[in-house]
Amino acid sequence: MRRYLAVVSLVALVGCSACGTSSRSAGSSPTRSASGAASPGAAPTAAAPTAAAPTAAPSPDPMAGICPAGAVHAEPPPAWTASAHPPVGNRWVEGVNGLAVGVLFKDPLQAGQDNKILWIMKVPRDGAPLEAVATPQNGGASVDLPETPPDAEPGEIYPSINSVPTPGCWIVQLGWGNAHDVVAVPFT
Repeated sequence: MRRYLAVVSLVALVGCSACGTSSRSAGSSPTRSASGAASPGAAPTAAAPTAAAPTAAPSPDPMAGICPAGAVHAEPPPAWTASAHPPVGNRWVEGVNGLAVGVLFKDPLQAGQDNKILWIMKVPRDGAPLEAVATPQNGGASVDLPETPPDAEPGEIYPSINSVPTPGCWIVQLGWGNAHDVVAVPFT
């Protein structure tokens, strides 16, 4: 039950990645006080003309828009992953607690297919297997991913094969020993 509540909480958090951004345009009405009146003595002002923002070219990233912006990284992974010798040039995802990095070996990851992810852990495995549960961000049934034994090296790694049934952003809860992290992982 605790694991379920953690997933629900993260799904709400990740699903609200656009929260806090304003959808009001530059020409919207000024903010008014709680009574609805404009500030006394304030002179009315016309909205300043604004130049149209240039439209961005469509993203060549097939995973764009599936998970929150920035969920998949292209730059080199954090320095603490160096002991695992991650492959150069592979994209990766990172846990919200910063304790796990998942290096993607298929890019983009495909729903309904086997996908290799090399999980690199910041804290020692201490002989514990990696347990992982994936839940669709938009709700639905969770998928228990195969348990991965702590027998790979170098470093604190778990090479795993992951498959989910449907495309979308999947929230993956990772647990090894006393450590836990949660990662948003996009599947197309």
